[in-house]
Amino acid sequence: MNASVDAPDAGRPRARADHVGAWLADLAHRFGDRPALSAAIPGGAGPACSYAELERASGALTAGLHGLGLRSGDAVAIWLPNRPEWLVAHLAATRL
Repeated sequence: MNASVDAPDAGRPRARADHVGAWLADLAHRFGDRPALSAAIPGGAGPACSYAELERASGALTAGLHGLGLRSGDAVAIWLPNRPEWLVAHLAATRL
């Protein structure tokens, strides 16, 4: 299955959804400062994270994991509660 993200400009290559890094970079390019996720906290809405911020944060963590010697194919365990940092860690691990 070739699930692709539709690009607004026909000349730009489409990112395949089965390659998370390219997919996230494409979303960050297309939607930039739009909210990608928000966290609910007791008493009100939590902080929102834009597509660009999500891409930057996961890229920085990917670089950190790579700097520790982790490479594509290595096992990575993520032990976090259900919060935005979990998604950042998951995206970073998939981008190794």
